[in-house]
Amino acid sequence: MYATGKEVNFVYEDHHLFIKFTKNGKAADRELFSFSELSDKHFEVIFCGDIDGDTVPDFILETGWHYNLREPALFLSGAAGEDRLYKIVATHKSYGC
Repeated sequence: MYATGKEVNFVYEDHHLFIKFTKNGKAADRELFSFSELSDKHFEVIFCGDIDGDTVPDFILETGWHYNLREPALFLSGAAGEDRLYKIVATHKSYGC
């Protein structure tokens, strides 16, 4: 997993999160999600493991864009269609004070 983007005064602009993988013997990169702006925040891997039993790692990732917002999202590989690697199947938003 890797991210791209640029920082300007604690704000990350044009931010993208990618995953590298090998499928059918071919290496590839796929974008998981992106934000035009992250305000004093970074992508965070909360959990990585095979939740749905298909032998492909699934993820819970922090996808909130603002420092005062927590928004974990569940990415499952088994729920993705043929043309996708992962699908977001659940999210939860919570705000600070």
